[in-house]
Amino acid sequence: MSKALRVLVILLVIAGGLLIWKPWKQTSAPGPSKTLRYAFEVETTTLDPSRITDAYASRMMGQVFEGLVTLDEKNEVVPCLAEKWRSEQDGKRWIFTLRDGVSFHADPIFGPTGKRMVDPQDVEFSFTRLLGPGATSGYAIDGVLEGAAAFAKGEAKKISGIQPLGPKEIAFDLLAPDPLFPRRLSSVILGILPREAGTLAGGKVFGKDVILGTGPFRVTARSDTAVELARNENYWRPVAGNVEKIEIKVIKNDALRLAAARNGEVDLAYVPLLLAPTVAEADANGFRLKEGWKDARLEVHRTLNSTFLGLNCERLDAPLRRALNQAVDRLALAKVFLPGTVLPSLGPVPLALAGYKEPGDAARPPDIAGAKQSFEASTNRARMPIEILVHDKEASEQVGQLLQAQFKAAGLDVRLTKLEYGAVLQRMAAGDYDAFLMSFEYVYSTPMPILEGLLNSKRIPSPNFWRYRNIEVDAALQDFQRVASVEEGNQLASKIVGMIQNDPPAVYLYQTLTPIIVSGRLGEVLVNGHSVPMLWAVKIK
Repeated sequence: MSKALRVLVILLVIAGGLLIWKPWKQTSAPGPSKTLRYAFEVETTTLDPSRITDAYASRMMGQVFEGLVTLDEKNEVVPCLAEKWRSEQDGKRWIFTLRDGVSFHADPIFGPTGKRMVDPQDVEFSFTRLLGPGATSGYAIDGVLEGAAAFAKGEAKKISGIQPLGPKEIAFDLLAPDPLFPRRLSSVILGILPREAGTLAGGKVFGKDVILGTGPFRVTARSDTAVELARNENYWRPVAGNVEKIEIKVIKNDALRLAAARNGEVDLAYVPLLLAPTVAEADANGFRLKEGWKDARLEVHRTLNSTFLGLNCERLDAPLRRALNQAVDRLALAKVFLPGTVLPSLGPVPLALAGYKEPGDAARPPDIAGAKQSFEASTNRARMPIEILVHDKEASEQVGQLLQAQFKAAGLDVRLTKLEYGAVLQRMAAGDYDAFLMSFEYVYSTPMPILEGLLNSKRIPSPNFWRYRNIEVDAALQDFQRVASVEEGNQLASKIVGMIQNDPPAVYLYQTLTPIIVSGRLGEVLVNGHSVPMLWAVKIK
């Protein structure tokens, strides 16, 4: 890059907008413009589903991309780009039928007309790309589809377990039967992209320079700090909302973002849980904002998440891990937050999953005597204090300090080490830790892949970060291949969560609800379990 060009780029950045991508122009429908202003927490470095690096990006990408199935506002799996599906070979093969009339957002990459319909080859391309260079979402199919491992190692040119069948059908062949396989596919990371995304000219990068999906909104401009979306006038289904345009502005500072919502500068903003008590309070009718918020309101939604203290099972023996689990007062932790927004939990399965019931009582008092007895049986007593890694997100440090005090009451000595969020993730992946405090947003809407990924010894070191090995749990996980219904799957999940209480890979603490501030201009904002606000269903008054 020449010196003059570098100066020009710097000036554009300083100018603020830097909305660098202008795709194929479409004519908007007649009528008054309805613009929704959305304050976002983090920079949008990419809008590529297979390159997603944080849970926040899915909120935006869910407006643009769609998968074969999706979650509705009740967290039920419903058809999306696939209108139906069927299983063969006792759940080892699944065949999806694509619906008619679904087109990608218009763009010159599709030739003179700028348009193209979705076909099975796009589905094959999108799933294959999950295991390509630079992808971060390969865990969704690695170890699930036949041929995925061989493709990831460069031993095959295609994933043998993905087979287009004619103009409308595509088959997935699994390594093992999964009677609930469609429920794996509801996340936006499995959104369908046009296969042209793999052959972009001029050094363009999908997710930055070109962003095309099938969703109700299309990207008209983007930078790391601002994104503009416009209604997709060629969307395949009618929508209840009247939003014509979405202006997304990144406001990383929590206080400034909430101030913008308070002043009416934005219509929608997510609230950090730790700050929720400063802006709202709970009463018999639910939640309400405190004085000074004019006509704004607080809405709270159930999403698929879990917060826990991960434990290194190769460093900490079962009695010590059990002692930590017994010493925790989960109900006291929940009281730090806005009442009703944090639910004590004993396991990783999301409480928001329809029909799932967690075994045991997560709100029970801590068993201090039991914790002391377990600690006495531990061979790790001499290596105390245990180091707990905390970070700068999700109230990690504050919760870590509370845990430290609770452990001390049971004679368990721990020390906190605060690092940047990314540094904690790196040490998790390397196994360089005693314990770490973390929250997960789950991309699955069924218990089987969550438990299989986190607890199966074959999944060490990722996503079984704690290097957990339990022969009985491994055997129980195999029973998921034989469940015949969602109800049976939930019952088996409850059994497995009960099994890990005496041999815990982590101290599961709580699951959170998601509070958002909504301006009086907007009608109800629905949010599904993957934290995607359904902005296409919003009505601007």
